[in-house]
Amino acid sequence: NEIKLSCSPNPFNSSCKITIDGVGAYRDAPLQIEIYDLRGNIVWQTNLSDSKERPQQSLWRPDKNIASGIYFVRAAMGNEHTKMKRIIYLK
Repeated sequence: NEIKLSCSPNPFNSSCKITIDGVGAYRDAPLQIEIYDLRGNIVWQTNLSDSKERPQQSLWRPDKNIASGIYFVRAAMGNEHTKMKRIIYLK
């Protein structure tokens, strides 16, 4: 029931492709991606529950006001399964 989360490239400077795969990603539960800064603030989020494509993918292009640094990508399938990855944004 585990989901797999990958982020590439990492580090990145203009966009980061976020891919969710694995057994858990094939359920009908909503898939959500959230990106947090080091203070724990959500800087971006999206819901992938409308897509039936597998593996699920999303592209994050940070706004110009987003600072370079370390961010955390959190993928969640309902309230049961979550995965986190650290990414580095370089301008």
